[in-house]
Amino acid sequence: MGKRFSRGETLVETLTAILLVTLASLMMVRMCLSGIQLNQSARERENAFRGERNAAELCDPLQSSPGEVSIRGGGREETYEVRVVGGEGRLTSYSLVKEGR
Repeated sequence: MGKRFSRGETLVETLTAILLVTLASLMMVRMCLSGIQLNQSARERENAFRGERNAAELCDPLQSSPGEVSIRGGGREETYEVRVVGGEGRLTSYSLVKEGR
């Protein structure tokens, strides 16, 4: 029997290496796409928050509704007329309209 010389990779080893590199590349692409989607989602949430915050800070009469706030403490209770912006799961702002009664 003659000697068999092994000078390089076999076809199976080469194909396995190519498969591993391809799989690793696909995982990297998927990670990048997931990162892009997360960034887009965060950007949309940030824009929505900024819009709510701006509306709350401006307390625009067209976007606000009248309301009352009562504060109790020390045996006393005071009620204040306010303008309310936001509410129901959103950022809420109260703007004082009239001093307590």
